[in-house]
Amino acid sequence: MLLPGATGSKEDFVLLAPLLADAGYFVQSHDLAGHYQACAAGPGGTEPWDYAPFVADLIVFPDAGPTPVHVLGYSIAGIVAELALAALYRAAG
Repeated sequence: MLLPGATGSKEDFVLLAPLLADAGYFVQSHDLAGHYQACAAGPGGTEPWDYAPFVADLIVFPDAGPTPVHVLGYSIAGIVAELALAALYRAAG
């Protein structure tokens, strides 16, 4: 799972994704809510931003893949990855 930062998009990984796929990984990437092609999914003009929608998106994405999940995120996406891992850990008990 390749997650772009605050000013990035899934296209940031256009060179890395094929290399990982060639190495046998199932590669996914998406724009964070409110960014690039997912801009309509973000909060409205004066609504505050929160990590919760980003974390929720990340938690459901890996279910689509056939292999163990590895996450690479930078900037805000690094924080989102950490929060998602913590949420999954808490849910597992």
